[in-house]
Amino acid sequence: MLTEREFLRYARQIVLPGAGAEGQEKLKRTSVCVVGAGGLGAPCIAYLAGAGVGRLVIIEPGRLEPGNLHRQIIYRNEDSGFSKARSAAAFAARLNPEVKADMRIEPLEEGNAEHIVSDCDIVADCTDNFAARALINRTCVRLRKPLVYAAIYRFEAQLAVFMPGRGCLACQFPSVEEGTIRPDEGVAGPAAGAAGAMQAMEALKLAWGMEPDGHMLLMDLRNNEFAKARLRRLPGCPVCGGGANGKISGT
Repeated sequence: MLTEREFLRYARQIVLPGAGAEGQEKLKRTSVCVVGAGGLGAPCIAYLAGAGVGRLVIIEPGRLEPGNLHRQIIYRNEDSGFSKARSAAAFAARLNPEVKADMRIEPLEEGNAEHIVSDCDIVADCTDNFAARALINRTCVRLRKPLVYAAIYRFEAQLAVFMPGRGCLACQFPSVEEGTIRPDEGVAGPAAGAAGAMQAMEALKLAWGMEPDGHMLLMDLRNNEFAKARLRRLPGCPVCGGGANGKISGT
């Protein structure tokens, strides 16, 4: 049950249609795994903690560099050189002491992915490379966990929610298993902020029991252009099976 302090803290959220006190209690019982605490992960963590998600599992092996600060806005100058996972967990605790923030100062790998993700209700992919995205996608398919995906490139961003049994990231991007990153292309900080905040919004909606709309949102923030592409199931997808019978590989 919510305490009087929680009713006061979340008053403007509780009155939202589809939320209510029951929805806030659902958030309090929800665990979200945020993989990556960088440009996407920073705003995602901030809004999830602020909203009162009960538990955050923050997975980030890296240390903060000065070049991160223009977009990774939960960190301070004095955090440079220190673990981003540790600093992000400390930020979440300062912002909302009601939230339990668990940190994993290690990369998500084949050997630990299922153990970490199995204990969470929702997964937010806030990573910046194809190998990590492919692993997260495979893990969510195997464990039947909702995956909130986002990606950023210069002034552009993508956002989608993949639900168990309805296709996966590899259905949209079959080459995700072989992709490489181009770290020198740059990114606009507010583009990362917008996409990361929207990931938090999608996670909250899932916790409240709201159905995703089945589309990928495409944002060009340089020209303020927005579009939607319907998510598809790829027949014969090597990750989720994607066939007409809807069977998920490995289940």
